[in-house]
Amino acid sequence: MRNLTYLSLILFFACALFSCKKSEIIGGKSHAALITGKWLAYQQHTMIYDLNTADLVKDTTMLFSSTNPKAWYEIFNNDGSAYITTIPHKVAGSSVYGTDTTSYLHYTILGSVLTIKQNGGGSETKPIIRLTDMDLGLETIFQSNPQPGWGLDVNTSYKYIVDTYYSRQ
Repeated sequence: MRNLTYLSLILFFACALFSCKKSEIIGGKSHAALITGKWLAYQQHTMIYDLNTADLVKDTTMLFSSTNPKAWYEIFNNDGSAYITTIPHKVAGSSVYGTDTTSYLHYTILGSVLTIKQNGGGSETKPIIRLTDMDLGLETIFQSNPQPGWGLDVNTSYKYIVDTYYSRQ
């Protein structure tokens, strides 16, 4: 009887362990399989919080389009490499269009967290807040002083939560 109890416990924990891995699957595809491809940033929602009171002091949304010079692509390859590029733009003084690669990266996904490592060093983790076949949302949380023009004290540090949304191209 005691062996049956141990066997039951082992089976229970094995089932629990394998069921936890299902959280990495969305519609039958893993996060890694879904994220592979070219994504265009179309919206960035920034919330800025006071570090002392935790009050929201700024909440703003920027919309991008494929013709907006501030938009960018994030490209995730099957081999774990990734690139951030500008949208195609006219090369100064010509009618030729070009694209600038601004970062070379390597990425990994564990559960619903994307970790990006830059080739030059440093890494960043971004929770995946939305991921479907056509839509990606990544969250970045950091502490920084604001840029001039935000209407906040540039000598004060704040907590930033930036949600960036992308559409598959």
